[in-house]
Amino acid sequence: MSAEPELILEVIPPGDGIALDLGGGRGGLRQPLEKLGYRYLNLDIQRFNGGNPDLIGDAHQLPFKNSLFQVVISKDTLEHFAEPWKVVQEVHRVLKDGGYFVVWVPFMHPFHGDDFYRYTPLGLQHLLKDFEIVFFDSPRQVFTVIGLAVIELLKRMRLGFFERITKGICYKFDQWFMQGKSRPASFANSYRVVAKKMSRQGPCKLAARLAGNIECKEDFNDSSIIDPELLRIMCCPKCRGDLFLAEDGKGLDCLGCRLRYPIEEGIPIMLIDRALPLEGKVGQR
Repeated sequence: MSAEPELILEVIPPGDGIALDLGGGRGGLRQPLEKLGYRYLNLDIQRFNGGNPDLIGDAHQLPFKNSLFQVVISKDTLEHFAEPWKVVQEVHRVLKDGGYFVVWVPFMHPFHGDDFYRYTPLGLQHLLKDFEIVFFDSPRQVFTVIGLAVIELLKRMRLGFFERITKGICYKFDQWFMQGKSRPASFANSYRVVAKKMSRQGPCKLAARLAGNIECKEDFNDSSIIDPELLRIMCCPKCRGDLFLAEDGKGLDCLGCRLRYPIEEGIPIMLIDRALPLEGKVGQR
């Protein structure tokens, strides 16, 4: 059972910076995060289920400069990263001091798709050791785990139409039993974590959020080939060098690596193995 958007949004404070959604799919968090004051950016490894990410990229090699984002979100994605410790290091790099890494990750949950890992509370604390964990709970516990088994049985009996009702009932029971409990449960379907990147000047309170150091005059969904403000915060995922828009508008050039990252249907493809050798005239900002 993946996280409902409300379970993520209720632990994110209002802000005025950029929120990066790792593996955001169809961008379901775009509208609610924009209502909270953020500028939303959806990065995915490819298009899934009709999704329309702002750019294609690898979370292990984020194509962004340092200290840019106020919030980075990993909703049902951390288990799919082959080397999650590298992803966490990248998140730490691109977050501003005092920025938040919000994670929703399954624990007692069936294998699905291409997921690699399951995380215990101790494992998550170790993975996020360079952050300060400011919130950690498990909204979906034993009844949700039981519900998953019941749903699987119903599907095998061709009664899958009861799935939604079963999910709702199980979640209500979990909410009722977790009242007054703040610690993550050991018998949990999933965990929810908010981790803060510590300021170089020391800890800061939740309310003391840094102002964004990038002023975006336009929305990232601009109808032009690529938003100039998006280009300004991006970098080559291989060498971290600056990128330049190709003269024909069909790619982003890295002069250091002599690579061109293609732009397909307005979406930059920031994957090193998809980059082409740079030949002829290079782009300019």
